[in-house]
Amino acid sequence: AGGTNLLDLMKLEIETPVHRHSAHDRISGRALHLFEDLVATRDVRFCDYRTEFSRAQLEAALDLLARLHGRLHGDARLAGEFAWIPTYEVFFDA
Repeated sequence: AGGTNLLDLMKLEIETPVHRHSAHDRISGRALHLFEDLVATRDVRFCDYRTEFSRAQLEAALDLLARLHGRLHGDARLAGEFAWIPTYEVFFDA
């Protein structure tokens, strides 16, 4: 049924893993999302609480998060075409 999907709306030019599959259990509310294995396909390294970062790395990470979350801030389509997306408050109060 045509229209814009959420990914098209966001138009983010960031590197993301390939989504392979998602499943949702309506009774428990649990969900599973399967993505490509980034360690195998892109030779990435995952961090933990012991990982040290340079100032430049932290600034780049914050810039990426700001672009990701700020892209739709104040977009009127969230109250219309994309009203099905729960707000932060609704999602965590559910």
